[in-house]
Amino acid sequence: MISMTPVLTRGYTAWDRSLFPVDEFEARVRTVQARMRDEGIAALLIFSNTYHTNGDLAFLAGWPVGGALMALPEGQPKMFTFGGGREIFFQKNQVWLDDMSSIGPNYGPRLKAKLEEQGVVSGVVGVVGLDLLTPSGHAALVQALGGYELRAFDEVFHGLREAKRAREVLAVREALRIAAVASEAARAAYESGASNAKAVVEAERAARHEGALDYRGLANIDGDDLRPYEGLSVERQPTLTLWSAVNYHGYWADMALDTAPPGVAAQVVEAMLGVVRAGVAAGEVAQAALNAAPKDALESALSYGLGGGIGLELDETPRIAPDSQAVLKVGSLISLRAFIKTSTGPSLAGALVQMREDGAVRLTPA
Repeated sequence: MISMTPVLTRGYTAWDRSLFPVDEFEARVRTVQARMRDEGIAALLIFSNTYHTNGDLAFLAGWPVGGALMALPEGQPKMFTFGGGREIFFQKNQVWLDDMSSIGPNYGPRLKAKLEEQGVVSGVVGVVGLDLLTPSGHAALVQALGGYELRAFDEVFHGLREAKRAREVLAVREALRIAAVASEAARAAYESGASNAKAVVEAERAARHEGALDYRGLANIDGDDLRPYEGLSVERQPTLTLWSAVNYHGYWADMALDTAPPGVAAQVVEAMLGVVRAGVAAGEVAQAALNAAPKDALESALSYGLGGGIGLELDETPRIAPDSQAVLKVGSLISLRAFIKTSTGPSLAGALVQMREDGAVRLTPA
């Protein structure tokens, strides 16, 4: 699902140490470091755009902040932000790392100096998220690290992230609980006579009240299409169709709400649930959806997407799409979604499932 990023991008921002104690991140770091040693990586640099953070930094640092993380084959990683340091005090309270500092916008030469301080003066430097840097920042970094062999480590790193750890699943289930509360708030508002836009507002209000870091919503506000909230509207559609995505402690979960009786979308999701399991190609799951959808609904189903991996990002790998050859792995979390438009109107359905050895299990709210 493609949703608008709201102006308010920071909600509940307390580090839940009972959910994610320090040893959780230490274990993740050890897993990555073991792979670095196997691959002959002298140092690993993970980047996240300052304004559009992703889950790579959060996986090891503990919070989706912008900047760069440097990890060596041994020891604790170091975190660097590209800003002027105004938010360093806040950010240090959200991450477990002892070493966190600002290196400013000219980060290429600064990172080279940091590598040399750690005794890494040559060899292979793995990089993750290099494509997230600005064109000028990317060029300056590559030039500054010209004496090293830069090796893309994205695919390997994302593979290590794909199978979710037990505490990650708990965080997603908490996000799913908040999404359920938000959905019910929207339903209650709609059934009391509110417009579809007002119902979306109530959903976000409930999500923030329950501790959401972020909320994204798409609804049939002014017609049959799913749209983000873009302003007040008194339009009241015959039904409320709402997709809600909630972030809790960096982890996402999404939920579909449709006040109409189960329609074609529910049948499509059931078809995907019938084949989704570890070892199956994502494209096979997508094909099951397309086989269950009416011919005139294929365009809407594919344009809104059939789902994919979910966790520290809303759209992780693998992607559920007809052309995807990626194989679903044990431990991964998959969001299955279907938005169907036919002559009888729109319908929406979804399911969040975990791949296990004995099959796919539907995730329930915490």
